[in-house]
Amino acid sequence: VTKDPVCWRDLAENNYKEIKVKNEKGHNIKINDKILIYRSGNHRDIKYLFEVISFEPFYGKYKLVLEKKEVLHNSLKLSEMNQDPITAKWRKKFIKGFYNIPFGPWNKIVGLISKKNPGLFEKHTPKCCSGPDSSGFPLNYKQSLLDFIKDVKKYQNKRLNEEATKQLIIIPMLQKLGWNTYDVCEVHPEYSIHHKAKRVDYILKDCNSKQVCIEAKSVGERDLDKHVKQLIEYCAFRSADIGILTSGLIWRFYRIHYHSQYLGAIKMPKMVEIDLTKDNEEKIYNTFIQYLWKGKESKIKRTPIEKPSLKDIFKIIKAFGLKDISKYNEESMKQGIVLPFLNNMGWDTTKLAEVKFEKPIFIPKRNKHEKVDYILGESSNKLIVEVKGLNTYFSNSDTMGEDQFLNYMKTGNYSYGVLTNGIQWNFYLFKNGKLWESYEINLKERGNKEDIFKSLLSKDVVLNGEYVENIEKFAS
Repeated sequence: VTKDPVCWRDLAENNYKEIKVKNEKGHNIKINDKILIYRSGNHRDIKYLFEVISFEPFYGKYKLVLEKKEVLHNSLKLSEMNQDPITAKWRKKFIKGFYNIPFGPWNKIVGLISKKNPGLFEKHTPKCCSGPDSSGFPLNYKQSLLDFIKDVKKYQNKRLNEEATKQLIIIPMLQKLGWNTYDVCEVHPEYSIHHKAKRVDYILKDCNSKQVCIEAKSVGERDLDKHVKQLIEYCAFRSADIGILTSGLIWRFYRIHYHSQYLGAIKMPKMVEIDLTKDNEEKIYNTFIQYLWKGKESKIKRTPIEKPSLKDIFKIIKAFGLKDISKYNEESMKQGIVLPFLNNMGWDTTKLAEVKFEKPIFIPKRNKHEKVDYILGESSNKLIVEVKGLNTYFSNSDTMGEDQFLNYMKTGNYSYGVLTNGIQWNFYLFKNGKLWESYEINLKERGNKEDIFKSLLSKDVVLNGEYVENIEKFAS
């Protein structure tokens, strides 16, 4: 919607057209955005649909190059929009010119356009996820999956935060279902969804590159309903046909129906829910296979997914470059590098007795609570681990957050910690509340580092307190 004197009829007769519109705050225009034209005056309707090919700021305006997509033979009248309370409330903003349409009104408007113009948009039938392997879910995985479904009931009365729910239930469940969670291209955590810096907890990419959005909440989350809109919006941004909302014990599967998938405008999704603590195992199993493997099973035996070895991890890290920054955000670094690294050091990060996730501590100096990713071990000998994304290594500034991490250790009276972005590993030793020694390892540098890591990070070394002597030796 624009106040600028543009002849939209002339624009609609051309395939491409350059226009200038007032650069009002909040536009956030980007390539491939869709533009609906509301004609005021005697028409008072929506008649045209365009797409942004390119844009650039131009002396207080946006210079847009638009491509005509659709001319609505049956235009959408103002009176018709006023009949729906969502679009009626939003429609009052029309006088303000060029602006963004929120997700809810957008779905309603495209739905009304589709109803008035049958056949205008391609009919959409949701497609199920085919799984990471086109042959189907390996039946030799089934018993292990059923055993895990039984086992997770033990968390029913546990107070798990969201991170613990992910690491103790959701990630292992996906592994049992045949998804390689160590491959962050197959199971991508904290996937960037939109230019507003929104992130969905996981994107699964199947063998046909179709995507499934997963939004995770803590085991204690009682009201999943309030998170449905968020999940559906993520699915619309990614044109995903399947969305999953889970608290670890309850899994909701949403099949997304679109008025137009191309426009990201959805109808009411259809939902199926399973409760791992109440439903029978066969129902749970069949629902998982239906939504994450298209209901297909395979008698072909597959080797169970194994954690990568230290050699494999070192190889991945040495190959890191600028191209990997978006792939290895903080959560990907934990999932694909640091946790399997710690597992190779003898730590079992699937046991609450060995690891605490995102434990908050009040920091008086900053007057707020702060969290650290992992606290490993018990009694006096603990290992504090904080993980950063790959971007902190390639950044010119000090973005590892060393001061914040050291404040956490000092306030919590912890003696041993490691801060890492995968390539750079900084070890810190505290004595009597003060930083005593520090030691840095850069895995991009030549040399075999495996023995050094084992002498600093292995479970036995930490629990026996041998790290004190070892870090002092390396630091000197």
